Amino acid sequence: MALNLCYCFAMQNYKTAIVGFDLRKPRLHKEFNLDNDIGITNFLRGQTRFEDVAQETHIKNLHLFTAGPIPDNPSELLSHTAMEQLFQSYASLRLCFY
Repeated sequence: MALNLCYCFAMQNYKTAIVGFDLRKPRLHKEFNLDNDIGITNFLRGQTRFEDVAQETHIKNLHLFTAGPIPDNPSELLSHTAMEQLFQSYASLRLCFY
C-alpha cells in the first residue's frame, strides 16, 4: 500500500520519498533492486546525514531511504531524538513509511 501511495504522489509530480523503517527484516530495497548498505539506521546513529541516505529509483520524483544495516536495538534506535528531527526537517516532502 505504501509503495502504491508513493507511486501515485510521484506520478502527480510531487517530490516523494519512501522510507524503510523495517529495521528487523529490511526488504524494501529489493523492490527497487537497490542496495541496503547505508540507510535510516546510519542516520539515527549519527553516522550520516539524512540526505546522504537517499537513493534514486527508476520512478521520476520518487526517492528511497532504505532501512540500512540491521541494528542490535531497533526499538531504541527508533525512539532516538533524531527521529523528531527527521519529521520536522522533511515535513514538506511527501513521505511514505514502509
